[in-house]
Amino acid sequence: MIRRDGPARPAARVVLTPTYKGAELPAWSPAAPAGGWTPSTAWAAATAYAEEHEDVYTPRVLTTAAYRALLGAVPGLHRADVVARLERRDPRSQAADPAPF
Repeated sequence: MIRRDGPARPAARVVLTPTYKGAELPAWSPAAPAGGWTPSTAWAAATAYAEEHEDVYTPRVLTTAAYRALLGAVPGLHRADVVARLERRDPRSQAADPAPF
C-alpha cells in the first residue's frame, strides 16, 4: 500500500461554455465560493463573467448565459432558486442561503 502524505490535490476546475442562440460564448471556469454555490453567489459570478467579456455581447445576454451554464453544472442550484421564488424571495439579492450547495 502506498501511503500518501501532504496536502490533497486541488479539485479540477470545471470549464463552462455559455451559449446564446446556439453560439458559443467565451469559455469560463468559475471558482466555487468557500461556502458553496447559492443562487446569489451564482448570480454574482455570472455578473463578473459578463463584466469580463462585455466586448462580446450585452451584459444582460452574458449574465443570463453564464447563470444558465452554472444552473446546469451545479447539482441542486436550480432547486434552491425555485424554492426561494416560491417563498417570495429574490434568490439573486440574498446575502446568504441557509443551505449552500
